[in-house]
Amino acid sequence: MVQCYECGTVYPETMRCCPNCGSEAKIQLAPNSEFEEPKKPYVTVEVRDGKIAQIHGDHNSDPTEEVKKFVDLWSRKVLPMALQTA
Repeated sequence: MVQCYECGTVYPETMRCCPNCGSEAKIQLAPNSEFEEPKKPYVTVEVRDGKIAQIHGDHNSDPTEEVKKFVDLWSRKVLPMALQTA
């Protein structure tokens, strides 16, 4: 499932755009793992227009240096390939 960045509607990621407002700006929703393992820290990365817009750690904290290094590598190696297939 994804959520529309513009209006907040939640819809299946197989749909090309938001059925409510027509926007193609999507936010990937976290899987249920955060509910299955509530003590396991996670990081939210928002990508907008092909670039990382923001990164938040557990309880809206700043990401650790280890997370920053991983996201930097991910943004250079994985993100460009993901955007080509989107």
